[in-house]
Amino acid sequence: MLKKTAEQKKIIAAFLVAILAGMLSTIFPIARYFGFGIRSLSSLIYAGTVLGWVFLIRKRIVEVRVRRYLLLAAVFMIAIFVLRECRWYFFEGLEMLDEFARYGYHFCFIMVPFCALLAALCVGKESVRAMPVILLWLAEATLAALIFTNPVHGLLFRNLDIQTGTYEYGPVYYLCVAWEFLLGLTAFGVILNRCRVSASRRKWYVPFFGMVFGTVLLAVYFIEGGAPSIGGMKIYNLQEVFCLTFILPFEMLIQTGILPSNSRYELFFREGSIAATIKDQEGRTVYASRDKFPKPLPSNENTRMREHEIRGGRITWMEDLTAIRRAEEELRKVTELLEDENGLIAQENEIRAERMGYETQNRFYDKIAGMVRKQTTAIQNSLKDKPQEPLFSERLPYVAVLGAYVKRMGNLMLLSDQRGTISSEELAAAIRETLDSMKLMDKIGSLRVTGEEELPAQLAILAYEMLETVLEQALPDTVGVAVRLLAERASGFLLELRTDETSGSLTEQWKAKERSEIGAFLKVSYEEDEGWCYTLTCPLDRRDGEGAVS
Repeated sequence: MLKKTAEQKKIIAAFLVAILAGMLSTIFPIARYFGFGIRSLSSLIYAGTVLGWVFLIRKRIVEVRVRRYLLLAAVFMIAIFVLRECRWYFFEGLEMLDEFARYGYHFCFIMVPFCALLAALCVGKESVRAMPVILLWLAEATLAALIFTNPVHGLLFRNLDIQTGTYEYGPVYYLCVAWEFLLGLTAFGVILNRCRVSASRRKWYVPFFGMVFGTVLLAVYFIEGGAPSIGGMKIYNLQEVFCLTFILPFEMLIQTGILPSNSRYELFFREGSIAATIKDQEGRTVYASRDKFPKPLPSNENTRMREHEIRGGRITWMEDLTAIRRAEEELRKVTELLEDENGLIAQENEIRAERMGYETQNRFYDKIAGMVRKQTTAIQNSLKDKPQEPLFSERLPYVAVLGAYVKRMGNLMLLSDQRGTISSEELAAAIRETLDSMKLMDKIGSLRVTGEEELPAQLAILAYEMLETVLEQALPDTVGVAVRLLAERASGFLLELRTDETSGSLTEQWKAKERSEIGAFLKVSYEEDEGWCYTLTCPLDRRDGEGAVS
């Protein structure tokens, strides 16, 4: 536990003096010699003690809801002394007022521990479910109703005689006593459970001793059947001990730090590691930290003076920026190192991306070379002879047909890599160039084109490959080739080849796997007068504005 401050010592001494004075005024009722009733001076002392505690609560308790419920409990405690005096000295002969003052007096008794529990439930940041709080209010309201309706059922007091002041306790009275004890014990347990400062929590026995002390005094009162006395002189009354049983534990909870308060803010400010002063509006120093401002004040980049207006004055403090500057320097070095590493990583990524691009491009060129390897090999074999030899001239037209295919197939594959689709016009241009190269061999090639659509690249390449396969097998025996190309969205795609070759170049199993991937169909037929007919068809579908195979 922290060492007691001068202010705390004054508070404790003032409470002890007030309690001692109240006990002496009860034991020695000297007030009656000055025209006052027997209890008037003690009631005034104890009510004043509670009122003084109210001002301390307002000053020390920070949490608004806790402060509000503790102040409400203090109001009910003061009301206990006021009603006691009213019953004995102001309502004498006024039976109705005296009876209701008696009920209000007992109502205040059950409200004090109830406010204590509500204050305990507001300690800390833990949420309290609404249902238990509502049940507490219902139970409290039920007891209050039973107290004020005693004339109807007589469960609080039996055989109550206002004139003589005689009565018998009923079951509701004992129920109220048990309820008060249960609420007080629960409030203490809740506050202790919500304390998060282990050093303060280990001092739980201090406020618990205060609560036990008050409870023992109350037990003695009930065992004696009234105020205990020594030599015929009363030591204390029920009202004083009841309020003491509430105030003493709560004050000890505040003093030990179990109940959060701002009692030691001045100590924390003075013992803090920051050089600071708080001055009033006239410039007088009110609070000052232990670390004073050095003189002369340092004027370097590691020190900064700050000032800010607060209610009732201004606060001035000095900030040491050495640690911040050191952290900034380390951060700058780390940032430079990261920037260098990021530059290296960026260069590595660029080299990796460039290498991947080359690898992708090489794979694509390898793919093109694979598509035309057969034709390029045939061209190479056909041109092995010297240009002066007759066989070279005979093979040259056939080489032109193969060369047109190599050129146009490479072009189609490049387009497919760039766009993913190939225009039917581009396919028609490739077919037309191949048919034109046949003229060098004195062969007839005709092309009829209908429609213009974007075709899936795989379909266009497959169609051109089919044309080349038929021509390579039909030449040089065929006289001519008739080609019909249809590309319309509604009708679909159609490539029809007619030749007069003696044996079919393709079967319907040609490229079956590739055709199934794009949904294309190949039909091969032979007619006596027309010759062989190869028909490649595929339905077209528009997706996102581009041609695609359905």
